[in-house]
Amino acid sequence: IDTCQKFHLNPTEIFNTIKYKTNFNKNCDLQGEVGIKLLVPFPIKMEVKNLSHYKKLLGTGKINLGLENPPKILAEITKGELKGKDTIYFNAYYSGEVLPAKTLKVKPGTESVRVEIYDKAFSKIKETFHLKIK
Repeated sequence: IDTCQKFHLNPTEIFNTIKYKTNFNKNCDLQGEVGIKLLVPFPIKMEVKNLSHYKKLLGTGKINLGLENPPKILAEITKGELKGKDTIYFNAYYSGEVLPAKTLKVKPGTESVRVEIYDKAFSKIKETFHLKIK
């Protein structure tokens, strides 16, 4: 998904609903559209390709700004489902330091993702892992 349409958050628009849309292409395995508003949960219903057993990504997303120094963009998917022949139930949490600029861009090397894999009822964590994005 590194080459899918990037989401850019402009400081002047942080309280408006921003449409994010991406389409399948040679290097992007994600397709769909969501309406994102800072601090407000939004539904995620996207299609995925090139994952042998999975075709859909569902869940609830939310984007926040961490006001610590340096400031961070914080994003999450809760009650996430990667659906197809099987289903993976998960929560995912993203964090990246913000570079001061006209758009809220993330400083390379500061991004990380924590993923929690759950049972179907979301009552028990089966596995947790952390990824540092280069």
